[in-house]
Amino acid sequence: MREVKLTLTVNVEEFVEPEDVAQDIRRLLETRPEDAQSTLEIADVAVAKQPRVLVCVSNGAADHVIDGDVAVQIFDQDVYEEDPELEALPSERFADLAHQLGISMKAPQSRVSLSDLLSLLRSK
Repeated sequence: MREVKLTLTVNVEEFVEPEDVAQDIRRLLETRPEDAQSTLEIADVAVAKQPRVLVCVSNGAADHVIDGDVAVQIFDQDVYEEDPELEALPSERFADLAHQLGISMKAPQSRVSLSDLLSLLRSK
């Protein structure tokens, strides 16, 4: 069985409680098709397309084009692994998606060389 998301826009002449609208919609869905014509006024039906995102990587630079209302974040893992100071981790909003790609959301510990550490200790 395939799941389909149904989004309805309901225009009313006056204020209507949301519960009343839900009850009316439930009643209409339970109506037999032959009875629906007398109960429903069906306007033009528009089928919403899923938003699309095209990410293009060229010479190490990524750009994107979106189609519709969609959030996009580009994360350059190669740059991040070379220098975490240059590339931020994906935002929390994208954490579940980052996890699917094996991106750790924990920032690595700062890398300090032994000579830098000794210099810091001597300066104090």
